[in-house]
Amino acid sequence: MIGLDGMAWDIFARLFEHNAMPFLRNIINDTARGILYSTIPPTTAPAWTTLASGVNPGKHSIFDFLRVTRQGIRLVSSLDVKYPRIHEMLSVLGLRSLVVNLQLTYPIRPLRGTMVISDLIAEEVPYYPEELGIYAKRYPHYGKVVHAITRYGITDAKKRAEVAIRIYDVDIRRRVKVLCELAKKTNWDLLWAVITEPDALLHHAYDYVVSGDYRVLRIFNTIDRFIKECSKIADITVLVSDHGFRLYKYAININR
Repeated sequence: MIGLDGMAWDIFARLFEHNAMPFLRNIINDTARGILYSTIPPTTAPAWTTLASGVNPGKHSIFDFLRVTRQGIRLVSSLDVKYPRIHEMLSVLGLRSLVVNLQLTYPIRPLRGTMVISDLIAEEVPYYPEELGIYAKRYPHYGKVVHAITRYGITDAKKRAEVAIRIYDVDIRRRVKVLCELAKKTNWDLLWAVITEPDALLHHAYDYVVSGDYRVLRIFNTIDRFIKECSKIADITVLVSDHGFRLYKYAININR
């Protein structure tokens, strides 16, 4: 299972027009595909949790990365997820799972047969069991772009886009190298890897993506190589996304 955060068919179509992702473009017409309804709200935290658990946000209780209470606002974590996810279910059945960057797997629950490299909300890249350390320590943390923008106080949209593209252009190659090693060298029945670069690029550099900036195309071509490698290893390869993207000028947030 390869998760491409934030991808939708219209984004794929734009990339294909620029001859990006050649492997996926060549096989797409010979595969089963469709448009799935996302969750309500159609955002990262609830959607990936629903994909992995099979239940809606009303049951697993994740509606956002933040939880607003009368006491204040806090980040949610794996401790807030009320339903087991697929790697946890497979553990009960004695099957092995390799899970990389599935949202809200931190703190990691040390279950038999599960190998987890978590990310995003943790300060460093956590992992379980210990033998995954040789991979996790080479796996780039997704927080680098946010840290760079915050550290240098970058407010200009174009400069933020350039920072994001520059960092992801380097990190995706390192990330895919680690993912390919994990896929080939570890023993698993299920591999579930979520790649967050599409979502991050569409947030920070939407115009660069749809216009076919050569650096952005290089990033997506690197992701395409990972898809190709997985298709050689796995019996079945499934690509899935949590939500799509649109440009909006206004938003209304209702917290009370």
